[in-house]
Amino acid sequence: MIHFTAPNNRFSGYLPSSFCDLVALGVLVLSNNRLVGEIPQCFENLTNNELTVLDLRSNGIIGILPPIFGQCRYLSTLSLGGNLLDGPIPRSLADCLIMQIIDLGNNRFNDTFPYWLGALPSLKVLVLRSNNFYGSLGSSNETRVFSQLQILDLSNNSFNDVFPRDLIQSLKAMITDAADKEVATYLGFSYYFFSIQQTVKGFSRILDEIIDTLTIIDVSSNRLT
Repeated sequence: MIHFTAPNNRFSGYLPSSFCDLVALGVLVLSNNRLVGEIPQCFENLTNNELTVLDLRSNGIIGILPPIFGQCRYLSTLSLGGNLLDGPIPRSLADCLIMQIIDLGNNRFNDTFPYWLGALPSLKVLVLRSNNFYGSLGSSNETRVFSQLQILDLSNNSFNDVFPRDLIQSLKAMITDAADKEVATYLGFSYYFFSIQQTVKGFSRILDEIIDTLTIIDVSSNRLT
């Protein structure tokens, strides 16, 4: 497995399509650079093979998130926050059955709440903050599970209607007693730890490592009742 990690640099220009030829690429981290343009459709060659981590946070990537997740057998972390992505979330994300972390915050996505992501059996983090999501969180008749979710950040969107009680009740992992865990671990892997922006009383901070006992629900700055 190949790891390509180059965060916090000054790489600029378009995402190189030459990455698409690296079918053994397991980790691609290019966060906090100056990359622009769209995510190439040929990235499907990566998600269909050995890619486990795709982290392109804090760049200038535009356009829709292409449907590149149809056969994502190993992808567990998708971190695209802090870009200029728009449109809906592709339904093919629901095929990423070992996905643990989805961060699409601080973009321009325009969609209803992706309740269908609740079927992902290992999903622990879902960050949709500061986008253009709208509508009710409880309008679908489909079952929302989210049984392993520990962090749910829906802040700064346009969700409305009543906050659904059954969504809270489905978040089983959030009510697990931290004392039951003998050893604290962190979300991520030995070669990659996920970080998150947390806002408390108007003040934001970056959590560089997230302990697996941390639980967050943030639905501030919406239109919920």
